[in-house]
This record gives sequence, structure tokens and C-alpha cells, in this order.
Amino acid sequence: MKLLQEIKIAWKDDDLLAMVKPQGLATGLGREDNLCTRLFAAYPELETVKGFREGEGGLLHRLDNETGGLVLFACTDESFKYYSLQMKENKVQKKYCAICYGDNEKNCGQMSIPIAHHETKKNRMIRADEGSYRGKPQEAMTEWKIKSRKKGFCLVEAAITKGVRHQIRMHLSLLGLPIAGDRLYKNSASSFLLDDPRFDMHALYCHELSLLLQDGSEKTISTECPLYALWDAV
Repeated sequence: MKLLQEIKIAWKDDDLLAMVKPQGLATGLGREDNLCTRLFAAYPELETVKGFREGEGGLLHRLDNETGGLVLFACTDESFKYYSLQMKENKVQKKYCAICYGDNEKNCGQMSIPIAHHETKKNRMIRADEGSYRGKPQEAMTEWKIKSRKKGFCLVEAAITKGVRHQIRMHLSLLGLPIAGDRLYKNSASSFLLDDPRFDMHALYCHELSLLLQDGSEKTISTECPLYALWDAV
């Protein structure tokens, strides 16, 4: 179990596994060290699940490398079909905590701006209702709420059901609430934080998932969010 020293299981039954991914660790293939390889080293039977991509087992969704928190894996072929359909139909709610620099005149709201790949910068997403882009734009909706304010920062909770790449990071930035440490979606006011060692990675963490289990019961899976300690120290 030595390989699991930096990751842990938040919840498990016979069909579904919720892992806690640390910030800085890749979710799937692409880097030699990633959540999938660490999990499968301890539970090799989970790699045989037929999922989206060979070598990633029943991985149901991803988090950006610097985003930490809950990641779901199906434990069987049958459960992968069930939970991947739940994801496709936007029936799994994901809640995130973020430390942002800036403010908004409102305390809460919804951001519904479609997102697409930047025309020339492959790692960046842009709003699809302005300018040119690559590929097909995707609808994206983020519910957000400012939970606390201090010293120019805001502690924000964001909730999504459909996760488009970089959705929360980009939507919060468009609201004037760029996530502290985010190099892609910073603004002129938040750029100085890139030199702040407290924010060597962007401050975004998935701490809660709500879904319908295969037996028909509702389930909320949660994990402790380390960003709250960082917020206390701001």
C-alpha cells in the first residue's frame, strides 16, 4: 500500500470507488505518475474495467493536475455503463471550494457562458460567444456563492453537473474572481499571486459529490478540503 501514501479512498461499495486526488497529481495517462497507476498498483483488478480509455479502468471523470479532490471510478463494466450515463445526463453534482482574488457585487449567481478551445493556445479555453475558436463549443453552467471575504480575497463555492474543461476556472475569472495561483485565467490584479508561495498551485478543490447509486438511493460523498486551512492563513 506504499503507493497509496498520497491518495486515499473517500468512499467505496462493490460498484463505485471515490478517490481523493492530491493537488499536483495527474488524474490519468499522460504522465508517468498519476492517480490511475497508483490506484491500480494497489487494486490491479480495477484496471480491467472497460471504460473510456485503455489503461484507465473505470475512470469516470477528470480533475486538472493542480485541482485536488474527489474522483470517481466504476468497479465493474456494468457499473461503468450506469455511472457514465449518469455523468452524460448531468445527474452528478460536483461541489468545489476556491480561493479567489477579487470580488463581485453579488454574493451568488449562475454563470452560463459556452466554452470552446482557444484557436491557437491548445491548453487554454475561451468563451465561445466571442471571437474565434477551435472545435465545437460546449454549453457550461456554474452555480457560485461567495462564502467569505477578507483582504481582497473571496472564499467561493462552485457547483457543476456538466464539467467542461477549465469551466470553473474560466467562469470565475469572467466574474472578476480569478482563482489564486491560476496562471491561465489570471487577470492584471491577481498576477502578483503567481510569486506567492502559498499559491504555487491554483486554489481549487472538489470536496463533495452527490449522485444516485445503482440501488436507487441518494448518496453524498465528501472529503476534507485543505483550502479551508489556507483560507484561515490568508
